[in-house]
Amino acid sequence: RGISDKNGIVELTKGCLGGGEGQKQIAIHCFGYGSDHNQEMLNDISQATEGGSYYFVQQDCDVASAFGDALGGILSAVAQNV
Repeated sequence: RGISDKNGIVELTKGCLGGGEGQKQIAIHCFGYGSDHNQEMLNDISQATEGGSYYFVQQDCDVASAFGDALGGILSAVAQNV
């Protein structure tokens, strides 16, 4: 039950986190692990709101780099808004 198709999930994401009138959007960072994830859907979800990104994590050793990049972008945006 519920929403299970890519377009429905992306639209729901936009509706919940896209920011209403006078509200800021929440950036979404998606991480795809291994070769059996839905790259297209994760990328579309990450682009549903401004500032999001998609990372492909092929091996365990790539996790730190992907999270570091996403966290660095978040911290940079926070520092600009102080």
